[in-house]
Amino acid sequence: MLTPLWDGVGPDRAAHELAALLVELRNPEEALSGEPLLTDCASSELVEGYTNPLDLLRAFSHHRLGDPLRRELHRIEARAVPSAGPITCADTLVRTLAATGRAPPSSPTPHPALSCPICSPGD
Repeated sequence: MLTPLWDGVGPDRAAHELAALLVELRNPEEALSGEPLLTDCASSELVEGYTNPLDLLRAFSHHRLGDPLRRELHRIEARAVPSAGPITCADTLVRTLAATGRAPPSSPTPHPALSCPICSPGD
């Protein structure tokens, strides 16, 4: 990961947005009948007290609501990109990987969050 999208409560907010979408999309008849949203197997993937949007997405990966959750998480992540900052020396890591032939091709227009003014003030 070259740039963390969130700090602090960001993952919690993202998971709450995904949970709100689940509530909105859930079949009301299933909810009223008491039918669990996930099977025991899938719900065991969620860790109590720890909220992570990717864990929620994994738990619903084979559920009919998995695709809408994936699309919503993509939108949430896209909203977070403009305010994301790079990890320290991310540009050095990318250059080292490129020099050793282990980096993917670079984008013709890199995102400004991927440059590190601390490591390379002249870039």
